[in-house]
Amino acid sequence: MELRQNDYRQKLGRGEILPFEEKVLCSGLCDFTLPASFIRKSDSQFVVYDCSGYTALSELRLEKTDDFLEVLEKAISNLKKASEFLIDPAKITLSEETVYHNLKKRDVKFAYMPLQGSCVARNVSGLIGLLEEKAPEDVRRILKDIDREIREKNMSLKDMVHHVALRRRQLRKAGVC
Repeated sequence: MELRQNDYRQKLGRGEILPFEEKVLCSGLCDFTLPASFIRKSDSQFVVYDCSGYTALSELRLEKTDDFLEVLEKAISNLKKASEFLIDPAKITLSEETVYHNLKKRDVKFAYMPLQGSCVARNVSGLIGLLEEKAPEDVRRILKDIDREIREKNMSLKDMVHHVALRRRQLRKAGVC
């Protein structure tokens, strides 16, 4: 078995993460992000996220329909939590390198990397697209349908979480998951 890095390190541009965001992320209170620390070397600043126990979406091997929907539901739920910490959910990058899943805890967390000029619906749609790329055809159809419904109904984060949770329950009841 190959050992993987247990941290995600990214160089930051000047002012990319606001001082307030840095304090909140370092506080350890943000339960939607991986534990963060910041390193300054001469003119450069780096953010380091401890991803011990978590697997990046890029390395995640999901098999069941329920697994895909669980990652989606918990990621959206965490976006909703961000505003509790005064972090704009639209600024949270949802990529293969910044979304992490812990199989044992059935938990999703983010390595917060700010995204400028985006919106929540576009970010969630992008995450659904990433999950679609990993999914078998039957799951892909379900994810596409969820994405379409979210966009057509212009859902809030709260509505998105409820919608995905409802679809999971319906699919479980139907024996699809």
